[in-house]
Amino acid sequence: MLGCRIRWSLFASAVMLATTGQVVRSSPKHTNNIVYHPPVILGLQTFQSGPTCISLYVYTEDSFFEDLEKIETPTGPKFRRKSTWFTEFPDTILLVVDASRKACPRDRKSVPRLQERRESDQRLEPDQLRFQAEFITGAAKRPAEITSVEFQKEPWQELRDDWSYKLTLKSKGAALTNELLITVKSDTGQQLARFSKKL
Repeated sequence: MLGCRIRWSLFASAVMLATTGQVVRSSPKHTNNIVYHPPVILGLQTFQSGPTCISLYVYTEDSFFEDLEKIETPTGPKFRRKSTWFTEFPDTILLVVDASRKACPRDRKSVPRLQERRESDQRLEPDQLRFQAEFITGAAKRPAEITSVEFQKEPWQELRDDWSYKLTLKSKGAALTNELLITVKSDTGQQLARFSKKL
């Protein structure tokens, strides 16, 4: 039950943090700098699936981001952890996607960032979600390979219609100034949600 409280505390906090998309604090020495602490949040979105609504909460708990400091300079942002400077993401990044299925509210306009409704009322099952990743530099996009997708449904999630995915993303060579874009699609190719993050 402790795991349940921790994970759903994170899910609830995403509602408040989705607009900023990060858990950060100001640097004690330089108030304009940002120090990251996992989870680094990409966002929370909800879409309709037949008569129900599915909420997706996307974040990374990758240890690479722990105490990573973003420093604004006249030539652009720089990144360091203590005395070590970084210009690129690590070879891989671990992303987490938490999903929760609930009944849609009566006023469906209140569903945040509502995506296109599926053409049929067929229930969307967990194994029907597909993920696509890209790194963006200006107007240019570069596909990022997702090397593995691990589906999870923990014991406490059996009490609710919830599940999780762990995505291993190949990020070697991607600059930390790039924007990361995650697109979620159905097995038929319909776009359900998009999440982006720029440090």
